[in-house]
Amino acid sequence: MRSNKRMLEMLQSIEEPPLDPRLGDLLAAGFVEHTGGTFLGSYKSRLDAASRDDFEDMTGFECFINHVHVDDYVTASGRSLVAQGMRFAKTLADKLRGLGRYTVIISSDGDTCSVRFHRSRAGESWLADDLETYRDEGVAAIQP
Repeated sequence: MRSNKRMLEMLQSIEEPPLDPRLGDLLAAGFVEHTGGTFLGSYKSRLDAASRDDFEDMTGFECFINHVHVDDYVTASGRSLVAQGMRFAKTLADKLRGLGRYTVIISSDGDTCSVRFHRSRAGESWLADDLETYRDEGVAAIQP
């Protein structure tokens, strides 16, 4: 896992909780393949509201559809919210392991937390190479 200093500070001295059942339910539907991308089965209906043509590349499309606002599913806040987001990101990464090369991204500004993922493709990236450029939020990337 690579992360910026802000994310490391957020994660310092916290224990990761068990995955909240509501986040677990998101993963229970598995994944669907669509137009060359991999998407959360729970978010399949989002594919009807967006078009691949609206995005610069498939990575952007996947990150848009696979964008989970952790705070929409759990009542935790602050560092507890980030801990739940990290648990979800790691569980998602475990489920993607063996399906190909993916990047799972967690980000938080301290008040909100989101997780998204995309298949790793040559010439496409959602994140900047230097995660320290994200000064206003903690960011981490997991590549299972």
